[in-house]
Amino acid sequence: MPQRIECGSGEFRLQPAASIFVDAASRETGQYLAQRLRQATGYPFNVVVSSATATTTKGSIVLTTEAPETRLPPEGYKLEVNPASVVIRASGQAGLFYGIQTLLQLFPPDVFTAQPRQGREWMVPCMRIDDQPRFRWRGFMLDVSRHFFTKDEVKRLLDLMAMHTSVKQSALSLLASSGGVLSER
Repeated sequence: MPQRIECGSGEFRLQPAASIFVDAASRETGQYLAQRLRQATGYPFNVVVSSATATTTKGSIVLTTEAPETRLPPEGYKLEVNPASVVIRASGQAGLFYGIQTLLQLFPPDVFTAQPRQGREWMVPCMRIDDQPRFRWRGFMLDVSRHFFTKDEVKRLLDLMAMHTSVKQSALSLLASSGGVLSER
C-alpha cells in the first residue's frame, strides 16, 4: 500500500498517439515503459527526450528525475495522474521503475497480457500517489530444489516479484542435498 494516496476526479485515457517524455537520464526507463504498454495496447509510443519543465502534450506520460518537488529517497516516487497527462517524478531510476510498476497496476488488468487487446479503452483514475519503501530490504523465496521450474517460469516469477514487492536485491541459492550431507553405503 502506498504511503499517501489522494484520489481525484476523472481519468486519464491513453491514446494511440501518446508519447512518453523523459529526461536524458531516463531514456532506458522510458523505453521499458513503452515496451510494456506497446505489448498490451499495440500503440506505437514515441519516447521523447525533453526537459522535465517542458510543457507536455495532452495525453502524454512524463518520467523525470529532474527537479523532484521534495527530496525523495532513491526508491521513492511521486505519481500524478490527471485527465491530460501522467507524471512520475523520482530522484533516480529505481524510483521511476517503482512508479511505473504502480502506474501499470492502475491500468485494467489486460495491460499485463502478451498480445495487444484491440478495442480496449486504457484508462487510469486521476490521483496522486507518494510512495517509498517502508523497509530497506524486501524478499521473496523461490524453492527450486523441491519443485522444478523452467527458465521462463523463473524469469516470469522474478518479473512478478519486482512488480508486486519492489524487491531491492535478490539471491538465488541452489542446494544439492536435503541436509547438506551425502552419505555412501
